Amino acid sequence: MQTKKVFRLISFVMKKGFMQTKRFFRLGSLLIISVVMAVLALAILNSPPKLVQANPPFEEPTRYEEIYEVLKDGSIMVTRIQVMPEQIQATDTCTQPAPTLLEPTHSAQLNTLIPDYTWQQVSSEVFRYSFQLSRFSDFSSIDESVTFSTSDPSSGNPYNAFSRSNLLPDTIYYWHVASKCEDTGQAGLFSSAFSFRTAPTGGVILPVPNLLAPNDGATMGSTRVTFSLGQVSGALKYQFRYYHSQTDGWDDWFRWTSPKDPLRTLTFNPQETIYWRGAAVNSYAVGAPSVQRSFTTPAVMTSTEVSPIDGGTLTPDPGNISVQFPPGAVTQQTTLSYTLQPEPNQGLANFLFAGRAFTLEAFNSNGNVTIFNQPFTMTIIYDTWDLFAANIGDPSRLNLVFWNGSEWEEILPCAGCSIDTVNRTVTVIINHLTEFALVGPNETKIYLPVMIK
Repeated sequence: MQTKKVFRLISFVMKKGFMQTKRFFRLGSLLIISVVMAVLALAILNSPPKLVQANPPFEEPTRYEEIYEVLKDGSIMVTRIQVMPEQIQATDTCTQPAPTLLEPTHSAQLNTLIPDYTWQQVSSEVFRYSFQLSRFSDFSSIDESVTFSTSDPSSGNPYNAFSRSNLLPDTIYYWHVASKCEDTGQAGLFSSAFSFRTAPTGGVILPVPNLLAPNDGATMGSTRVTFSLGQVSGALKYQFRYYHSQTDGWDDWFRWTSPKDPLRTLTFNPQETIYWRGAAVNSYAVGAPSVQRSFTTPAVMTSTEVSPIDGGTLTPDPGNISVQFPPGAVTQQTTLSYTLQPEPNQGLANFLFAGRAFTLEAFNSNGNVTIFNQPFTMTIIYDTWDLFAANIGDPSRLNLVFWNGSEWEEILPCAGCSIDTVNRTVTVIINHLTEFALVGPNETKIYLPVMIK
């Protein structure tokens, strides 16, 4: 019976022709698909449920670019910026020529693990250079990839770059440099590579310096923070390293400083915790790093209420300033607002900045309040290391100045005002609000030539 049905089907197909055959197979395909789906449905109903995990979303390609910049004070700052995917995929070509490499000369034998690099700048239009270092002559694996920034892009002038960390001893390295175009951010062709061999093992590695300031875990009185390292014999300079995370293996930035004054004053964002360490450096290598310390910067703004009956007190955390209003200072409920500043908004031409700057403002239902019926007391706590960094030798000569709209005006000496060098406080009594700054005398001396007859 089954054989007869098959022959009848073949006969039917041959009689209906090609077009009918196509139609028949379409119907047959639909029938087969329906049967398969029904079978799968029954299998699913009779099988235990399974967890299906989707593939993770495709991540856009990203990378980071390190930029080394020499600052006005001679220190060096390193920042890391994220390069967006569209910048990575840019196809614009940079036609700036490659610079001429100078030092280390090709095939040089060095006596250091932290070589400096020198090349000729190519144009007044090139402000950045892409530097690469590798232990392979074809640069198939890169040990360092850095962008060096220049503020003096004069053609033919040498550019001096530096090593950030110790290289491997007695190892051959290859380096080359390319110019970067400012309009596209792309690098041009790299120069021909130079090679050098680092110093052998056995050089002097300096010991860990003592960290003097800030104290570990301290909450700072300002977003402007002064650092201090103890002197290490034989140090040519010191290295400060900073991290935004205790476990972050990448330095957010670092600076060098001279051994004469291993202090560095930097401004950070408010209400953040920074981790830092230091090391002494000689001509051979960067010395052993210190243990990691941390500090937290204060909030920028805080406020309090001052009442006609009770007065009021404002003490921002961590308490580097206290403002006390007596009863009767205001005639109605008043909001007192404090704004921390890393430095004064106006230049201090005749003073040295002692690390405290802020603005006090008051408001009531009638608007801004600047004058009060009773004077209030303001006490500022100063930082000894801030004075040392600012070259203010005698804290008894500190002063609090206010901006009178056209110039800074000294408050001390005044009735009830004082300086306590034991508790490190400056206290003033005043009856108006404005911008304030803690300062020391600027005693820069000018020596005139002696006239001899």
